[in-house]
Formats: sequence, C-alpha cells, structure tokens
Amino acid sequence: MKKILHLALFSSIMLSSSIMQARENTNSILFFAGGGASVGLFSNKIQELLPINYPQSNFQSMDKISYNRHCTAQVCLDDNIVGGINLEAGVKIRPISLLEIDIYGNIMFGGGSSKTIPNAMILPGNTWPYRYKSKTSILSGYAAINADLTLRFGSFGISGGIGMSYWMNTYNVEFEDWIGSKRYTMEHIVEYYDGWAYHFNLGINYRINQSSEVSARFTMPFNNKHLSTYKEGNNGLVNYKEIVTINPYIITLTYRWYL
Repeated sequence: MKKILHLALFSSIMLSSSIMQARENTNSILFFAGGGASVGLFSNKIQELLPINYPQSNFQSMDKISYNRHCTAQVCLDDNIVGGINLEAGVKIRPISLLEIDIYGNIMFGGGSSKTIPNAMILPGNTWPYRYKSKTSILSGYAAINADLTLRFGSFGISGGIGMSYWMNTYNVEFEDWIGSKRYTMEHIVEYYDGWAYHFNLGINYRINQSSEVSARFTMPFNNKHLSTYKEGNNGLVNYKEIVTINPYIITLTYRWYL
C-alpha cells in the first residue's frame, strides 16, 4: 500500500511539474476539438437462465418462422458491426517536445444491424413473430473521459491511456407485413441496455502542422462488470430470465484542430 501511495504521490508531483513547465511556454498548452469516423464491434452476449421454448407456429409460409430472432439457446453471441461518428474536445499539454499529455472527452454513436435479439423484447401479439417479417437494428455508442500519454517522434506519435466511459446499446425491432407491393408496419419495439466501465486507449497520430493532427485510436473496456443487465418477465409467449452483456471494441479516425 505504501508503494502505491508513493507512486501516486510521485505521479501527482510529475504531472504538476509538467503543467507548471507548460505554463511558462504558451505554446505548450493547447485546447483542441475534433471529429471523424468510427467503426466498432459490439460483441454482445445474451445468457438465458431459463429454458426458452417458443410454441410451434400455425403458419406454414417458408419466410415466416425464420424471422423469429429471439435467443433460444443457453448463450447467444450477437456480433454487431456499428459505423458512426466520433466527436471530442480537450486540452493538450507539451512539457517537452518528446512528450504530450491529452486530457479530453469524446462521444461516439452509430448504427448497425442485429441477428439475435433478447427475449425481453415484448411481442405485440402471440402470433406476430411467426406470421410477420421483422427488421432488427441497433443504435450503439459511448461517452468517455480520457487521459492519454503520447511519445512524439517528429510528426509521428504513439499514444496510450485510460479512461472512464458510459456505454449503451439499443435494440430496435420493427414488425411488418406486405399486401401486394405495399408494406404495413405493425409494431415498433425498443429495448435499452447500458452501463459504465473503465477502458484503455491505444493509438497512433500524425501532426500535420502546428494547428492540426490526425489520429487513429483503438478503445476497449478492460472490465465489463457493470456492462451486464439482468431482466426477467414474460414477453407474450415465454417466461424469461436473462443477462445481456455489452462487449464493445471501437476504432476511431479523428481530425483535431488546435484552438
């Protein structure tokens, strides 16, 4: 414990010293804002604590039963590719030319499609998931506070850091039917899952000039204890008890402007 306290004290002194040195040179403290594209994999796990057995469908059309996408196994892995945008803003501290400290916040959100849905999705009617087609999509994202350290070699930099983040994943299901060439939307259902976690960042960046840079960053939580949501009830056809865990992996490509 004493070693940890000494390390924390030493780190605080070093950070304070870096800030004091940076203040002496106005070019060493820079505020920045940025934006860019993001892509991620939300590898969600749906764990069923009760056996899930849906009744046999009364409808014989070949394309009807296949649209029941609820998880019926003990564990279902729902891997979703999500594309969207990333926005961030913060402060960059340059105590020396080789070292940079970035303290910033960012928000990312995007959408994708889902193959498997939790049983907590309440059904609009006992026969609908067997009679009507459905479209399933997700809206995912996170908001984070980060502290990154960059080693600068000329215009190129290698960065790493940690942060605290809030994550969310929303399942959206739309049941539909077709009469001739006309589509009828029967019901739209939304189920929301969220949680917070600590995460780490790894990235590279390139300083374009004195007022801008471009960076590529990988972000992943290193604990998902608080990214699991437990729900139980009846969705109109079956009783369920399930745990849905969000497992995100994000890559962002961001252009930053120094203010």
